[in-house]
Amino acid sequence: MQQPAAHAALSQQQLEQLLQATLVPVEPSPQFLHRLRARLVTLQQYGPSKWTLVAAAGTILVLVGATFAVGLRLLLLTVGIVGLLTTQRDRRA
Repeated sequence: MQQPAAHAALSQQQLEQLLQATLVPVEPSPQFLHRLRARLVTLQQYGPSKWTLVAAAGTILVLVGATFAVGLRLLLLTVGIVGLLTTQRDRRA
């Protein structure tokens, strides 16, 4: 034989009435709101951060190095071409 359930199932209307009777809206305290807002708001710094400056300086150094390398290659290319032209001219003479 089946034993009766300890709690009978509630209908939707009964459940809604029970929840309306027990759940009452509560106004949050000013201290809670203040702490919540303090956690949500982040302070923004004026000007770039330390890591932004480090990244910018690193980028500038890499660009200067790359420009120097390209200039050096062009200089070597020019010296090489002048050397080839001089060697060819000396062979003809």
